[in-house]
Amino acid sequence: MYSSLAPSFGWAVLSVIALAAITGALVFLARRNRVPLVGWLWFIGMLVPVIGFVRVGTVHVADRFTYLPSIGLFVGLAWGVATMVSSRVWLRRMTSAVALLLLVGCAWHTRAALPTWRNSGALFENAMRHAPDSALVNGNYGLYLMNHGRVEESLTYFARSAELNPQSGEAFASYADALLRLGRSEEAIGWIETALSKEDSDPIPLTSLLAFAQLDIHRPDLAVPLFRKALAAQPSNLGWRIELIRALYEVGDDAQARDEIQRLQRAGFTAIRSFDDLIPQYAQWWRAGERFHAWRFFLYNAERLPNHIALREAAAWLLSVDPTPPAPASEAVRLAREAIALSTGPQPNLLATLGAAHAADGQFDQAQRAVRQAIGLIPVGQRPDIVAQLNRQWEEYRHNRPWREDAP
Repeated sequence: MYSSLAPSFGWAVLSVIALAAITGALVFLARRNRVPLVGWLWFIGMLVPVIGFVRVGTVHVADRFTYLPSIGLFVGLAWGVATMVSSRVWLRRMTSAVALLLLVGCAWHTRAALPTWRNSGALFENAMRHAPDSALVNGNYGLYLMNHGRVEESLTYFARSAELNPQSGEAFASYADALLRLGRSEEAIGWIETALSKEDSDPIPLTSLLAFAQLDIHRPDLAVPLFRKALAAQPSNLGWRIELIRALYEVGDDAQARDEIQRLQRAGFTAIRSFDDLIPQYAQWWRAGERFHAWRFFLYNAERLPNHIALREAAAWLLSVDPTPPAPASEAVRLAREAIALSTGPQPNLLATLGAAHAADGQFDQAQRAVRQAIGLIPVGQRPDIVAQLNRQWEEYRHNRPWREDAP
């Protein structure tokens, strides 16, 4: 997390003098006790992978490896002191007391430091306090926030990381990813193109990210060649293959979409056999946090397929039960009503979805009526599990609460 360390000439000279003086003194004392010299030489030698002469990973100073040189210091201290005090009882007792006090102090300090290591968020927050101008720390904290649903907050840290290290494309790519998760796809495209222009960028994941953005702005014609390019480098990437199938359907190339489905099936993934099997896949991605991307799949394909009931039902349900939906609840009501109008007659599942949509829109009386109507369509004594679920939903609406999928 350190930037490039360049000590002044004066500090460098003083450091060399100090090292030479300590080493000389320990060489002189080695005639009586060689342990301190051995520990010191271990310390000096093991500093090499720690202080930047040999870089380990992406940082200049590898704090995580300080335990290696510390072994030498503790060997010299423990064995050296033991040798010096072994001839006098009072010195041994005093040394033991000091060691006990040091142990207690270390235990107290460890206890005080434990909250910092409680989870990755606490660790990165602590790192931000100590190194607020580190591109690496800002980028890592942004990734933590984004992956824990705090996407809007992550933008600040990705932008700061890009500002601190404009030569690297990683922060630009992360910023674009966050924008896509927030539904700001047009803005994300510019950041992706900037990231692609950086020498250290990996073009393959960025190409797929650009393809996602093109799908989100309803340009599947541009997304198809981008996904093909990405898959040429990583043909086993399941998510990209599914997105390519979606894009092919949306450009009207059903034959190519079926070819890609067969390729998936030959690879052992048999969950997708037709366009309809994309619906539960995008519902799963919605629940995993990709709600804006998934919503656009449902929105665009509902326009493309005006008679598709399952598409509308799934989209209406997901909008209704999501506490932070990517579209207003009125859209859920519209889609649920369209699904009912397209069906051959009232169905309990469609009425339950309409009830959830009304509740999400604050229309709790209509939500209760829809659920009671759904219960009335189920023959007495049949499907007790569904009846129980509908009764739980009705109870929520009776108390003016929308239904959530994690509700009891």
